[in-house]
Amino acid sequence: MPLRMVAALVLLSLAVAGCGRSVQQVAADQLRQAGCDVRSRPAAKGLDVFWVEFPAERPKPEWLECLNKLPTLDTLILARTEFTDADLNKLPSIPRLKLLDLSDNKLTDAASPLLVRLGSIETLALDGNAITDAAVTDLVQLRGLKAISLQRTRITDEGAEQLSKALPACLITR
Repeated sequence: MPLRMVAALVLLSLAVAGCGRSVQQVAADQLRQAGCDVRSRPAAKGLDVFWVEFPAERPKPEWLECLNKLPTLDTLILARTEFTDADLNKLPSIPRLKLLDLSDNKLTDAASPLLVRLGSIETLALDGNAITDAAVTDLVQLRGLKAISLQRTRITDEGAEQLSKALPACLITR
């Protein structure tokens, strides 16, 4: 094979592979192009993306798919994005996720079982969503929860008390 053809194939393979960029770098760039605030720190192998904040518009499915490629993500802000129960169902499992802000969206009690599969969450903001005491039976399963904000929800004093008893180390803001 001629040397020029080998060089062309090498260049083509680099272009296809994202010019040597990691999967995380490509996903971070796609999210930035979508208007997301993406914060990362240098890592031995490319980027360590730890924070993604979506713009105040409904997330497109391909944006949520990008989250699958960010294994070091620990903070996800989806506040004021018109996020629904169906959107939450599309959210991938993010193993290192510690903080999830879903404030001021269109979530209902149907979202609560979906939150349980994100079991590593330590801080959860559900302010301004239409969740009720019915969600408490699922929320108490988030055993690692250290703080939850339930301002402007339909959770009653009784529901908050049930949550407090089940998760005594959790700070509950109402």
